[in-house]
Amino acid sequence: MHLILGGALIGALCSGLIALASGVTVESLYCLVDQFQSLIAGFLALIGAAITVWIISLQLQESQRQFEIAKRDKVEAEKAATPLILSSLCDYAQNCANLSSRILDLSNQPHAQRLTSLAATPIADSPSIDKDDIQSIKKYIEFGNEGERKHLKHLLNKVQVQIARLRGTRGKAVGELPHNKPHKLLQHEANARILEAAEVYAIAGNFFEHAREEGALPDETKPSLENMLSSLRILGLDEFTHPDIFKIAAGRYDNA
Repeated sequence: MHLILGGALIGALCSGLIALASGVTVESLYCLVDQFQSLIAGFLALIGAAITVWIISLQLQESQRQFEIAKRDKVEAEKAATPLILSSLCDYAQNCANLSSRILDLSNQPHAQRLTSLAATPIADSPSIDKDDIQSIKKYIEFGNEGERKHLKHLLNKVQVQIARLRGTRGKAVGELPHNKPHKLLQHEANARILEAAEVYAIAGNFFEHAREEGALPDETKPSLENMLSSLRILGLDEFTHPDIFKIAAGRYDNA
């Protein structure tokens, strides 16, 4: 736009110089201006509008640049705090696995003994996530790239569903179950909660490495079998003490 404006001004100046060089008098120029004053006024208005548009365009460009800088700084700030948040998610998964393992160990016990044992367990209350950590994850989802948003949304959904399910399983463990084989029901649910805890740990672990710029995020949000088995072992389980869980994991997760 400024090139067009400059060209117009230079053209007008050159025309005036050519006119003077051709012997046109000042009086005749005044007459020419008076005759075409409406046209000249319109031309000057057009130049003024062009200048206004150019200035506004520069202001918009600067505003966009400042917005991008602020957005980048905010993303960097969220990324810097992400390893701490993911570490707390891993701690949450560990607590979930501990409680679920405790329920599994007590599944064959009578109701009164289960109630007493769970009440004496330090993590008897269902684990939860700090609200500030959830808000930080949501902010990261807002400004992250497509792959990061996909994995964090999946992780957040997993955690929210798991919290509700674990509370339900613990409620069944301390309550009277209207079931002909309550220990089988508790074993099934406890195994499921342990696998969910391992999945949260695996997803958080993958993103933890990515946030520390030590690895790329996998294409799929679902953990691989290798990730799941590694997470189960980190959570304190193994093939000898909990063979059923490892057998279920082997059939549910692809070894990608």
